[in-house]
Amino acid sequence: MTFKELLENAHLDALGMLDSEEQAAFEAAFYAASPGVRTQIRNEQARWSRMEATLPQVEPGPHVRALVLDRIREAISADQSRMTISGGGGRRWQRTGMIALATAALAFGAAFFTVSNENRRMADQFAKNRDLEGPLALFRNGQVTKDVLASSETVRVAFKAVDETFQGTAALWIHPSWKGEAKLVSHGLKAAPGRAFRLVVLNAANEVIKDLGSAFPGDDSLALEEVNVSDLMTGMKLAILDVGIGQSSASGTAVLTATFVRA
Repeated sequence: MTFKELLENAHLDALGMLDSEEQAAFEAAFYAASPGVRTQIRNEQARWSRMEATLPQVEPGPHVRALVLDRIREAISADQSRMTISGGGGRRWQRTGMIALATAALAFGAAFFTVSNENRRMADQFAKNRDLEGPLALFRNGQVTKDVLASSETVRVAFKAVDETFQGTAALWIHPSWKGEAKLVSHGLKAAPGRAFRLVVLNAANEVIKDLGSAFPGDDSLALEEVNVSDLMTGMKLAILDVGIGQSSASGTAVLTATFVRA
């Protein structure tokens, strides 16, 4: 699925217009996309669900009915001052029309605020779902789920902050059956503009001797990265570096470290 098709399906997904097959195809393509693309897609869905450009920033409440009726009365009064009524029949039709107008406007106002509330609720739900994308991607594979939750062979390598004031956390999940592909789950790794994070191996002098995959952006959410650890040995020092985009790992600063353990 191309990016254009993914974006189009994201809009339809936000509006609840995908059938079951289309939904499955969209989700498969979404979770196969890069973290940056997934973030862009979720932001676009949230924008469609909010429709902030067309909805007023008004919270509905008990006063809504009175507010709508006041506006209708103002419009009716303004029209009466400009209209010439000829005969009782004309007045009767005008009064009927005004009642119909008031009823329709009131119904429209109630429906409008109901849709506004629903759109805001959907936007909030999309924001919450973004934090779940990492673990959902991890647990989409049934065997991986079993390994993480129940296998005695699963190893979890937890990272510790170099500076105790650093709020980010990370853990590397490893299992022998994953053929050297570990799962790096992180949370709270918020990169500054122009910077990203990179997982590396350090030597005893804290010098970078190996990069484990490409740099990944930090957006402060729960995130998942696939990491190849097939040639690492138990006891090697791992580090997550804060590094400038486009710069070498050697210029980065370690924010989290851990000691590797082979499964």
